[in-house]
Amino acid sequence: MVCALGFAALTTWVVSAQGHVAVDRNIAVSVAEHRSASVTSVMSVVTRLGSGPAAGLVLLALAGWALRRRDAGPFLRVAAAVAAATLSSQAFKHAVNRPRPGRTFALEHLASAPFPSGHATMAAALWGSLALVIWGRLPGPRAARPLAGGWAVITVAVAASRVELGVHWTTDVIAGVLLGTACAAATAAVLGTGDGSSGEATSSRASAAAGNTSDDGHSRGHVVSRPGPVSRSPSVGARPPADGRRHLG
Repeated sequence: MVCALGFAALTTWVVSAQGHVAVDRNIAVSVAEHRSASVTSVMSVVTRLGSGPAAGLVLLALAGWALRRRDAGPFLRVAAAVAAATLSSQAFKHAVNRPRPGRTFALEHLASAPFPSGHATMAAALWGSLALVIWGRLPGPRAARPLAGGWAVITVAVAASRVELGVHWTTDVIAGVLLGTACAAATAAVLGTGDGSSGEATSSRASAAAGNTSDDGHSRGHVVSRPGPVSRSPSVGARPPADGRRHLG
């Protein structure tokens, strides 16, 4: 929700400025003046982590997992986040239709509109949804911090690479990170993160356990009443047994 609101506010600002934000130009000028070949080479590799081929490789690996383990949950969750990120970023690119940085800043020419950055959106959604899927399958909360840290490093690095290469304004990549994070969070909210067991199975097991347990916590079984020894009482009017003596008369 916070990311969605932040994206909406940033989009409103860029649209109201007709795509010309002063801070964007100042950052682009500074980056172009201090650009080095070594940093540019590294960023050219890093930026691929937010590309379509990177998403395809991750989804291919998850598809293999789904076939081997008969568990399509991780694949479906990540695929849904990637699809949402792709469709939403393309929709906003067409809606905002902001001009890209000129040849003074850009190292390559791209024809599509820049807002929001598709690479930044994809990086945040792809690696964020994957981190959530992994976290949902690991016991305990210890994995949350390193997974969140890894996601943040990759996402920020991809976003910075787009500015370093001069193909995006800074507000483009910030908007992409917000939008991609919102896509990953929305997918997790709808489909869950996955813990290896279905809600129906858990509910059925709980119901079965509840059915065999009494209110005081003891196991309820079928009570089988066994017949005890039958006590025989002498019938009314019966004579006492003879004592074995004979009376002679």
